[in-house]
Amino acid sequence: MEVLIFAVLLGLIPAAIASKKGRSFGTWWFFGAMLFIVALPMALMMKPKDEAASSKSGNKTNARPDNHVPGWLVLIVFGGIGVWIYAQVNESGGSGSVSPSYSSSPAQAAPAGLSGPVGNAVRSAKQYLSVQGFSRNGLIEQLSSDYGDGYNRGDATAAVDSLNIDWNKQAVRSAQQYLSIQGFSCKGLIEQLSSSAGDKYTAEQATYGARQAGAC
Repeated sequence: MEVLIFAVLLGLIPAAIASKKGRSFGTWWFFGAMLFIVALPMALMMKPKDEAASSKSGNKTNARPDNHVPGWLVLIVFGGIGVWIYAQVNESGGSGSVSPSYSSSPAQAAPAGLSGPVGNAVRSAKQYLSVQGFSRNGLIEQLSSDYGDGYNRGDATAAVDSLNIDWNKQAVRSAQQYLSIQGFSCKGLIEQLSSSAGDKYTAEQATYGARQAGAC
């Protein structure tokens, strides 16, 4: 809607120029609103209607094209553009605010009832789980490792345990992800899922994941 209003205001400029040269205001206003970048130079270079008629009849004239844009029209157009820009700034929270406030979406907000570090660890855990499958121990390790997120291990553990996660389903996800990359035997996939150097699922979870993924 805002773009349409902007185009309507701009279309007034070539329309006013063309109107002073004897052309239809409405036609050139529509033309300018649709294709302002084309309509404006055409309106500026266009000869007045009476001069064009006299040149066709062979009569010379000293009249020059009147490209003057009325001041009132310039004020209306740029005033309208200014109002539109002001409205956009207000909608976005104000560009000149000293201390702008940003609203967080529910997915970004720290969970209620949890301390700051634990709440942040919960957010990180959810982000990891949105990408791939994790075991409980594997997720805690990822959050607390110096090569991972570096959370305190106690905070990482509290964060993971506060989530309602079906670890069997996570094992299935991990198994499917492995199988999408390369082939695994049933025993090999269970070993990969349950190994301390692998995904750190329990033996039961790893077996369930491998079977549900079709490796066994």
